[in-house]
Amino acid sequence: YDLGGDIALISAVLSRVRPHLVVLTGDIVDGRPFASGAREAWRQCLLEVLAPVVAAGCAWTFVPGNHDDDGGPWSRADLLGAYGLGSLAPRCVSEGAASFDHTLTVGFEDAFDASASVRLWLFDSGGDKSDKSPQK
Repeated sequence: YDLGGDIALISAVLSRVRPHLVVLTGDIVDGRPFASGAREAWRQCLLEVLAPVVAAGCAWTFVPGNHDDDGGPWSRADLLGAYGLGSLAPRCVSEGAASFDHTLTVGFEDAFDASASVRLWLFDSGGDKSDKSPQK
């Protein structure tokens, strides 16, 4: 992983595509290099990845992959803190979600409009654990 190169790539894609919503679909923070590090180190890494998203004014959400907590000093429960970053990373569309397995409706109107909205279903991969049953 190359955080500097990844940030530059994210910035370039955001400026070219100008999305309304960014969904980070896992393996954003690799826990393995942090095995003996601080339990909250994931937060700073995620904020660095989100910095260009926030600067672009995009709404965003996050679902972990199998390496986000792999070997790290944090758990998947700790990673739920991504949904509570508040003013550090505004416009999280999953703010306050209690699970990575959840749904949300995204639309372009102020009120729900079935013809201009889409329902997203977000699912946690379950990481590298052997029990792949849904997270609670």
